[in-house]
Amino acid sequence: MKLGIKNLIIISAVAILMLMVLIAGRVTNVSDNTNTSIAPGTVSAMPTPTPAPSPTRVPLDSNKTWFTQEEMLDAFGPAPTPIPDDTTTTVLLNDSGKLYPYPNGSMSYYTDHAGAKDPTTDQLVAFLITDDTYSNKFVPGKFVCVNFAIMLHDHAESRGIKAHMASVLFTGGPESDSGHMINAFNTTDAGWVLVDATGPVSDDGVIGCVLIDGSIHSGDIYKGILLRKQDGKWGLFNAETGNVVNSVDII
Repeated sequence: MKLGIKNLIIISAVAILMLMVLIAGRVTNVSDNTNTSIAPGTVSAMPTPTPAPSPTRVPLDSNKTWFTQEEMLDAFGPAPTPIPDDTTTTVLLNDSGKLYPYPNGSMSYYTDHAGAKDPTTDQLVAFLITDDTYSNKFVPGKFVCVNFAIMLHDHAESRGIKAHMASVLFTGGPESDSGHMINAFNTTDAGWVLVDATGPVSDDGVIGCVLIDGSIHSGDIYKGILLRKQDGKWGLFNAETGNVVNSVDII
């Protein structure tokens, strides 16, 4: 896939109309964009936590920009735990016969777990902020979007969260006529949420995941809510790129 590192930082920074829906009340002040190269837009709001009997969710402080992992888990957690891996299925990454190999040409596979279930949006966010897929460095020809997507898929499934692969094609913008591989989660409270975990480790911290509205259509700008980790803390930002979506196929 012909995504340059600079543009991948941008792509890795597109965030979700949806997490603005599913996240529309959690945080109202996340505007610190210092040292970020993704050209984030206006500040977005995280959703009010889904009510849970135990423990009670604690809304994020609207006067803060960065939050510790503990604060994030108080709002979205608890973090999902590993499930038994004795009922797994290895699947060749393809869509109706179209193969998506690794950059070295070898066939790529992902692993499904029988015990994985569709998550709530809270469970999905709790997983993402306790996963480390995005801490890998994008290396052209060696570790690219398909590697990130398969790793995130397998990490999610191994922790009981049903995950899907998703292929994105761009028809305009800096990555026009190129393809991109991301993930999709069919949340029980907000429908499809796309997650783009591709991105390099930057000098000022780790660029995290981008959540994109699963109802994105042809002609839409590829954008969403960026969950960004820096110096051990998490921030939530609106971000978008000039890339125009041609199609999104959930595999």
